[in-house]
Amino acid sequence: MGKQISIDDFSELSIESSLKHYNEAIKDMLPGIYLDAPVITLIDAHPHSLSWIGAAIGNKTFPLGVSDWGQSGSRADLYKEYGINTDSIVNACISALDI
Repeated sequence: MGKQISIDDFSELSIESSLKHYNEAIKDMLPGIYLDAPVITLIDAHPHSLSWIGAAIGNKTFPLGVSDWGQSGSRADLYKEYGINTDSIVNACISALDI
């Protein structure tokens, strides 16, 4: 079974300790991660579903995902429409690195 992070308490008293815990958990889940590098998240769902990952490790985040629904078409056409195709991912990486 893979490692999981459970977010269950966002009270003001627990936020700092929770972020420290999540930071450590993310480092364990992503060995070799550069903690000073920008984070690109990609999901076939709302982009903010994963945007917390960058905040948990204190990095700028570029979330990619689907924020509108209702279109129909091929997977390739829909991924292009919603900005989660290969070109969009490459462009997000270039933007994140200020190239």
